[in-house]
Amino acid sequence: MSEVSMLSNLPNIACSLSYVERLPDLVSIFDDAINVAVLRRRLDTVLEDDCARLAAEPGLNIKLVVDANQSGRDAIVSAVAGDEKSALADDIYRWVELVAEITGAESVGIRLMKHSQAMCPKLHVDNVSLRLVTTYQGPGTQFVSQHMVQRSKLGHASHGRSDEESGVLLPGDGIHTAQPGDVVLLKGEAWPNNGGHGAVHRSPPMGENETRVVLTLDPL
Repeated sequence: MSEVSMLSNLPNIACSLSYVERLPDLVSIFDDAINVAVLRRRLDTVLEDDCARLAAEPGLNIKLVVDANQSGRDAIVSAVAGDEKSALADDIYRWVELVAEITGAESVGIRLMKHSQAMCPKLHVDNVSLRLVTTYQGPGTQFVSQHMVQRSKLGHASHGRSDEESGVLLPGDGIHTAQPGDVVLLKGEAWPNNGGHGAVHRSPPMGENETRVVLTLDPL
């Protein structure tokens, strides 16, 4: 992904959320003011079909640690497609390369899972440097601008109340929801000089018969 590293810095963005249409513009995540960068994209038919076939398998729960090299690509293909050609495996490896380049990590942790309920239903932050999330099927990850959240009410400070009732959300633009296919970069608490400013996000509410197929990547 050398096209990312070759770009010059983008102008500062006032909001802590950055929506972009081109892959190279994800360098906005390096802006100190930004803690969520979203690449808008639509999944093509071949990729959607690959996802649907994999999602039809019961108990989809793939966890891997790979390097951003040919052996890592091969491991992803083997886990996702059984050594067959796979648009989904190619897509996953593409984002592994991106995460490795942005963070300088030698290895990347992969989770590809199917959910029938929200796994992290309350707004929270992650103690990681960076997390990439993309939803292949179902509703996407939800997040808020850091200026619209009262961090002192995150987690146990909500006293069991919902995000909408706890006061964690300040009046403003509310909760943003990524669309299926969108690539979301979440800057965590362990990003350099980002303590107390990690991206606030949650899993989306799920309907009774709704499922999600979600990819999560963490630099290791």
